[in-house]
Amino acid sequence: MKLRHIGVAVDSIERAQSFYVGFLGLSLVGGPYDDPIQRVRVAFYSSTNFSNVEIELIEPLTQDSPVAKLLSNGSRSSAYHICVSVSDIETAIEDIRKSGGLVLANPVPAVAFGGRKIAWVYTKTKHLMELLEE
Repeated sequence: MKLRHIGVAVDSIERAQSFYVGFLGLSLVGGPYDDPIQRVRVAFYSSTNFSNVEIELIEPLTQDSPVAKLLSNGSRSSAYHICVSVSDIETAIEDIRKSGGLVLANPVPAVAFGGRKIAWVYTKTKHLMELLEE
């Protein structure tokens, strides 16, 4: 596994990007993309200062989006998940299950990754992780 990005839930990518671009010095490297399956809009930012690990800003597209629920407490942003790339998503899911983790969403194609499969899991320590098949 390789750390791919850190996801941050935001109420507005447009509003949040001023901090990530202006203060942290990140540059837009992908998106924004609307993903109707996940019910979110996402944009990716990176910098060599961040060892090329991307920050994904995630904005809800609908009121029933998991991100909308996360932000429903009035917060404008929240750390959300880490994403790791894997060579075989089915094997990674099985490994998560064997280690005591829980699969939240089986593999589906993701718009932001050119149709490559993603899956959502909770680790045994209750951390939300996105698996991305490379």
